[in-house]
Amino acid sequence: MQQSQLTKHKRSVNSWNIYLRNEVKRINDGESDLLSLVLYICTQILVTVARPSGEPRQKASALTGQISAQWRSMSKEEQEAVTRDGRKDLKDHREMKAVSTRTVPIHVFHDARRTLELLEKEVSHSH
Repeated sequence: MQQSQLTKHKRSVNSWNIYLRNEVKRINDGESDLLSLVLYICTQILVTVARPSGEPRQKASALTGQISAQWRSMSKEEQEAVTRDGRKDLKDHREMKAVSTRTVPIHVFHDARRTLELLEKEVSHSH
């Protein structure tokens, strides 16, 4: 049975979620930071190159294995240092995603409006 989104338990923010989000964002933005460079040199796990223009953004699910290997190679202290600043950012992102209104493409709005107008005409003509 389906559960209401309002009563559903929310996941807490953890270090892995912060790291995964930051790495996916960094890879898609084509940025390279010192920590990633050091991790690459030490473990030779990940090479980050700028995404060519027109190339689709990569999804977290496609990068999880690669990023997970990086994460496991880090010590607890390194993991804490890398994710320390991202906790508030991820909380804010989740809150914004939960409360923001979704925009509807204009053609969908006009289709729905036109359908309702036609239904209203049919009901008024049948009486």
